Amino acid sequence: MNLRKIEFSLLRKPVFILIAVVVFLMRYTQVDYQSCYSDAQSLNSSLSFNDFMVDILMGKFLFALITVVILFEALRRFSTRYKLDRIRFSVKGVLGYQFRMVVLVSVTLLIYLSIVIPIQEMTSNVELRIDQDPILMAEVLASHFSFVLLLGMAFGNINMVHNLLYQPNRQLGQRSTIEAYDAIGKVEIEIEEITYIERVDRKYYAHTSEKQFEMKKNISELEKELQPYGFFKANRSVLINKQFIDSIRFWQFDKYILTLKAQEGVEINLSRSRRNELKRQNGFENGGPKGL
Repeated sequence: MNLRKIEFSLLRKPVFILIAVVVFLMRYTQVDYQSCYSDAQSLNSSLSFNDFMVDILMGKFLFALITVVILFEALRRFSTRYKLDRIRFSVKGVLGYQFRMVVLVSVTLLIYLSIVIPIQEMTSNVELRIDQDPILMAEVLASHFSFVLLLGMAFGNINMVHNLLYQPNRQLGQRSTIEAYDAIGKVEIEIEEITYIERVDRKYYAHTSEKQFEMKKNISELEKELQPYGFFKANRSVLINKQFIDSIRFWQFDKYILTLKAQEGVEINLSRSRRNELKRQNGFENGGPKGL
């Protein structure tokens, strides 16, 4: 059976995180907030319903956001240790993958919720005074644990399916990161997040949508290494990631200007021959970016 590589870059996308937060907050739609407000007002007669709801909504949103971010970060950072970065296509392999995910999510939640829930409940106007009732506290912890466990498993498996559908040919052993350097030191950056690599004077820099990293290899070496990942040598000084191409327009004297998504203001020179070569490549044989 094939052993397939699983990446967790989807768990870093803001839209995916926001969807998880919305799903998390849905569990609070059944709460009788009017009754909770009455209980809270008995302790603080000056508390208005609007202030009460703002306090509740902000508290629940922040709790949901922090929980989701920590959960997703744990899945990303410890995926190798718990062997979640690979899956074997067999009944035993899939069941083993699910078991390892349950263990990782459970360990994360036990540590996180045992600290956060008591603090939240002691400062919340919804579940009043449960910190004084150990049985009720245990019920709240069990409820939160089971719900967030299911949430983590659901989104972990969505990430797995996304990998299998959109990266169908990636076998284990095909690398997904490349060595680079930032102000702190050596780092590993995701190859798929690199928009372009350029030579400036005698140095080489890889650009993502957010940062710039220094590379120790030259353009020729990087071209050989990254060509299987969809990189194209636009000219002697620049490698581009084809998935980020936005448009190509005619400039002058058989020269073209190429622009990239997520890199506003960046314009890359392209000769007619390189444009034609790019057009011939598989990704653009049946249409492509504007100008091809």
